[in-house]
Amino acid sequence: MTRSPHKGGTQKLTRLSLLVALGLALYTVESLIPLPLGRVGLANLATLLALFLFGGGEALLVMGMRVLLGSILLGGPLNPASLLSFAGGVASTSVMILLFPLYPRVFSIVGISIWGAMAHNIAQLLAAWLLLGRAEGIFSLLPLIPLISLAGGLIVGLLAWLVISRLPAWEWNDHGLE
Repeated sequence: MTRSPHKGGTQKLTRLSLLVALGLALYTVESLIPLPLGRVGLANLATLLALFLFGGGEALLVMGMRVLLGSILLGGPLNPASLLSFAGGVASTSVMILLFPLYPRVFSIVGISIWGAMAHNIAQLLAAWLLLGRAEGIFSLLPLIPLISLAGGLIVGLLAWLVISRLPAWEWNDHGLE
């Protein structure tokens, strides 16, 4: 595999900034669309791309910046929605980072995305439970989590696969994507 001649520095910062901007744009657009069971999680596309193109630390950075900027843009960093977004983002990104070494032997990019979506939704449910004073009724949503996660993770994973599969080989990182 041929390596990128511009692995670090300004080009890396620019590309990570573009991923943050992509995630923020998707987050903002998706927040304007009312859905009865929540969002698809399109903003997680930027985090997934950062993971596969740069690594786990960069994926956490992209997620954190997207959540911080999105919360400032849409209501303030300490509002309940921002706290839910942060809890879900940390859980999702952490699970995807843990599963990434198993790519492609055990999990595809879509599989990693689905597990990330599952972690995101469970973390948000637990965070909502804490924010609502440990209201037991919130767990009535638990049976819907696998279905919602499967749908959102599938969409985001397929989009990430489409993007990555169209990049030249020198754009890939040391993880050896094929």
